[in-house]
Amino acid sequence: MVVYRHKKSTKWFICIDETGNNEALFVTPEDDSGKVRIISIAFEKFDGEKEADEESLLSEGIISVAQLSRFKIYKEDRRVEDVENIKHNFTPSQIKQLIKELEEMNNNENPDE
Repeated sequence: MVVYRHKKSTKWFICIDETGNNEALFVTPEDDSGKVRIISIAFEKFDGEKEADEESLLSEGIISVAQLSRFKIYKEDRRVEDVENIKHNFTPSQIKQLIKELEEMNNNENPDE
């Protein structure tokens, strides 16, 4: 997981994905009302970057449980949408071919597994 430190607030934001134009989608820290949001922000607003596993970021107090929860919900929602899009836009034989190609890619990346 990659997090970025906001220049002005010095709080850490979870990076979801780059959106282009030197921006990315981020999970914000909790605001004064305790809410976390997902917003697109320019990379120029940040001055620090850190990559670590979720547990380390939580234990070091860099991210909150609320941020991590929102991140996971967002990712899961996108996976469901992706599966539905594949089922809607591809024939069963195309899906089988896609699965075969993904398995081959995985085997090439992880030959010992």
